[in-house]
Amino acid sequence: MEGLNNFLNSLILIILSISTVISVLEQVGWLPKKVRKYLKLSRSAEIIEILEELGIDIDKYRRSNVSVNYPKDYSKGSVEKQVRDSLKQITINKPISIGRNRVIKLESYIDLIGYSCDSTYACYYARLLSTYWAEAVKDNNMVKNPLFDFVVTPKGGSPILGYEFSKLIGKPFMLHEDIERFKDNDDDFRKYFNCASIPKSGASFLIVDDSTTGGALIISVVHDLKKYGYMVTDSLVVFELTNKDARRKLKDEGVNLVSLTKVHQ
Repeated sequence: MEGLNNFLNSLILIILSISTVISVLEQVGWLPKKVRKYLKLSRSAEIIEILEELGIDIDKYRRSNVSVNYPKDYSKGSVEKQVRDSLKQITINKPISIGRNRVIKLESYIDLIGYSCDSTYACYYARLLSTYWAEAVKDNNMVKNPLFDFVVTPKGGSPILGYEFSKLIGKPFMLHEDIERFKDNDDDFRKYFNCASIPKSGASFLIVDDSTTGGALIISVVHDLKKYGYMVTDSLVVFELTNKDARRKLKDEGVNLVSLTKVHQ
């Protein structure tokens, strides 16, 4: 029995010694980066587990912290009114047919794509998007994933708006081509995406555009992102046409649609 106690005491001393050495190495910055990261993650996991056991909603606080990072100009309640009033000023008031796969005829056409060619409009709507998104991320029923690595916009959509939004929030921007850029190298991400550098494996994306009609452009982006192993759970648009079923189609693809306002035309 005495021998067992001596063994246990020696084992505890060894563990404490190793822990002390690791702690000292970490403080002086001599631990390899991967080891430091592992230790940090382990401690964070332990803290989160304790807080959850105490009944604290970790996701709620995480979302609130994320929200702080987005520039805000207006309260959420006034954003929709701001959008509705401003969209009236950029509307083409005559019958126009739209739609890629299923054409519908509208009595008017909101030309945000055209007006976003003017940086004043593009920056204005980018700030409205940021303001709304800052509030939306707090609600897990509105936004699935509040954290993302890149902003991507369909080239056939409103790329200038997507770029201004990405610049405003400090995220890299990518442009999606719905037609392949080159005929070979199927494993190359750049076959469908214009980018300065290829994202790391497992990176997450937020799709941003002016609007969604039937959802074909956004669904094309979703398919190509998933094809190369990337994550996409949410899409953010200025306005959503309610007389088409883009929201349902995107939901079927596992993507949540967040729109600043809904329009029936």
